[in-house]
Amino acid sequence: MRFTMVIPFLIIVSGRGVGGAYGLRAQAAGRSAEAALEVPAGSGDLEVDGAALGRAVFVPAVRQMLLDVARGADEAGARIQIQLRVAPELTGLPWEWLSLGSQTLWQPAMREDYALVRVGQAVRPPPPLPVAAPLRLLIAAAPGCSAAADALGAALLGEVRARRLIVDRLRDADPVGLAEALDEEPCHLLHLIAPATPGLSSGPARASLPRLRLGRNIDPPALARLIGDHPELRMVALADDEPESVGALAALAVALHEGSGLATLALGALDGASAADFCATCYGALASGEPVDLAATLGRARLAEAGGPWGAPQILVASGGEALFRIGAVASAPQPARRGPPRPVTRRPERGDDSTQPVRPIARPQPRPALAGRDAPSPRPAWLTPRLIALALASLILVLMVSQVMRRPEDVAPTPTPAPTALSLPTSPGLAPPSFPTLAPPTPTR
Repeated sequence: MRFTMVIPFLIIVSGRGVGGAYGLRAQAAGRSAEAALEVPAGSGDLEVDGAALGRAVFVPAVRQMLLDVARGADEAGARIQIQLRVAPELTGLPWEWLSLGSQTLWQPAMREDYALVRVGQAVRPPPPLPVAAPLRLLIAAAPGCSAAADALGAALLGEVRARRLIVDRLRDADPVGLAEALDEEPCHLLHLIAPATPGLSSGPARASLPRLRLGRNIDPPALARLIGDHPELRMVALADDEPESVGALAALAVALHEGSGLATLALGALDGASAADFCATCYGALASGEPVDLAATLGRARLAEAGGPWGAPQILVASGGEALFRIGAVASAPQPARRGPPRPVTRRPERGDDSTQPVRPIARPQPRPALAGRDAPSPRPAWLTPRLIALALASLILVLMVSQVMRRPEDVAPTPTPAPTALSLPTSPGLAPPSFPTLAPPTPTR
C-alpha cells in the first residue's frame, strides 16, 4: 500500500436547529470547527449539485482546518479519509459528487489521498482477516436479475484467471438458498443483486425499514442475522438497476452496515454494465490487498474514465475499518465461532479447473428420501436373487452326498444305503430345478 497511516476527517451533519438550518461539525487531528449548513436545492445535475454541496460544507473555517490537516498528513506520509455522517433525511443527497473549485475541480471521492466514505455511528468493524489468495466472491441474484450477474461474471474473468478471485453464482436466490451457499465454503465478499422497496411511512418501527426482494422480502435485521453466521465475510454489495430501488438500497445499506459492522456498498442507479466495470476494479483491488476505501476510489475513477456516473456508488465503512484483509498472512488464532445452531455444510465435488471459469454455478441441494424407522424390517439385499438361493442349496446338498460316498468303509455300517428321495428346491421363472444322479449303495468289503 502507498500509505501506511490514515487520518480521518469527520464531517457530521445533524438535524435541523432552531433557525431551520442543519448543524455542521468537522473534527480531525484533535481540532474541530462548527457552522450552520444550508442545504442547497437540487437541480437534477449531479455535477452541479455536488459543487453546491461542496461550497455549503467547506465554509472558510472548515476549509482552513482541512488545509492544515492535509499539510500535517503530507509531512507524515499519511493520507486523509473524509468521513461523512449525515442525518437520515439527507442520505439521498449526492455527497459522493461533492467538489470544490471551478477551473481545477477537487473531487475527494476520486482521489486516493482524500478517499470519501460514509460512516455510521458507534459501528465497530471486524478485524482484518488473514487470508491466502484467492478471495471468494459469491454473486447471489434474485429471480429476473441473471443478466446483471452474467455481466459481472464476465467482467471478473481476468481476476479469476489471475487466481486472485474465486467467483460463485447463485441463481434465483432466496434467504434459504443464500444461507446454504454461504455455508459451502468460507466467503469473503457477497454481491447481492435484487430490487429493494422502501419502508412504510406508518405502522410499527420495523415496518418503516426498507426491504430487499430476494425471493421474498427480507429486512436489514434479518439480513444482518443471516450474514452474521459467517465470520469470514467482510463486505456486502447491494445492486439493482431499477430507478425506484436507488433510495431503498441506500437506506438498506446504512441499516445493514450499522447492524453488522461490515463494509457495505450500495451501487445506486448503475446499470449492469457500469456496475460490472466498477465492481471488477473494486474487487480486483481488494484481492490485491488494497483497503476498501481506496478500492472504491479506484472503481469510481474507472467509471469516470468511461464517462459513467462515477459518484453513484456509496461505500459505508466503520472508522478505522478500511483494511478488510491481510492477503497472504497466516491466521494466528482461530476464527470466532458462528452464532446460532450450525447448519449442515454441503461440499461441492472437486472440479477440473474451476479457477479459469468466470462463475461457478451453485446447484441447490435436492430433497432427500425419508429415512426408514428403526423398527422397520431390513430389505433383502439386491444381490440375493432366487437363482442364487437355488444354486446355493443345490451345492450344499451335493457336498453332503459326496461326503457320504467318500467315507472310509470301516466307518460305514454294512447295511445298504437307501436311494435319496427327490428334492424340492425353490425355483425362479426361467430356471429349471437342478437334477441329481441316483447313487448306488457302496459294496461292503469283507
